[in-house]
Amino acid sequence: MSLKDLCTIDMIPELVEAGIDSFKIEGRMKQLEYAAGVTGIYRKYMDLYEQEPRSFDVSREDYRRLLDLGNRS
Repeated sequence: MSLKDLCTIDMIPELVEAGIDSFKIEGRMKQLEYAAGVTGIYRKYMDLYEQEPRSFDVSREDYRRLLDLGNRS
């Protein structure tokens, strides 16, 4: 499966409301840039959702960055 198939960044509100408060970013076989980049983007949006749940929205730029981090080509 690709990162695009598993991308849940836009599901943060539903996941948090379901009681999930911890995410595991799989990166042990990835480059440092991947682990750091994905973790940073998810942290940003977890914090944004916590601060202002009603205005939660993932920017196209960040979504594209996230998908580009997992690009295997």
